[in-house]
Amino acid sequence: MTNLSEIERLLQNQLISLNVREEGLHKAVTAITLNKIIQEGLNGDCLKTLEESIPRSILAAVLDSSPSRLKRLYGRKLPIIDADRLYALIQLWPLIMNFFDNDKDAAEEWLLEECPAIDGAIPAKLLATSVGRNVTKLLITRMSYGEMS
Repeated sequence: MTNLSEIERLLQNQLISLNVREEGLHKAVTAITLNKIIQEGLNGDCLKTLEESIPRSILAAVLDSSPSRLKRLYGRKLPIIDADRLYALIQLWPLIMNFFDNDKDAAEEWLLEECPAIDGAIPAKLLATSVGRNVTKLLITRMSYGEMS
């Protein structure tokens, strides 16, 4: 399963090339360096790895694209907004997978359908913005406590 540590592993190769090894400052420098990498743009090839754990349709929705156009991003630098969206999705994905008992197909189906609890919005489309991700996170949290369906 791809999660926050997976994206950090993907970025680790770039981090190693910067030779960041300061004792005691490693975590802070890693976060700062991670931010720098996102600002400079992730390589679109990271999508290949992410597709192993996150359905292509969900990645496409987050990047405001279509699944068939996603391959066009391979080998290209992703703009900062897309890199940031992917990073945010990777942070949220474990919560989604936990709620759906690691059933990627069930998660994908739910994310792509209109949801009455959020005025008929499609959760996958909400994942493209920070406000939408917060709505989705709150909804999943509330559903996990049985507050709504």
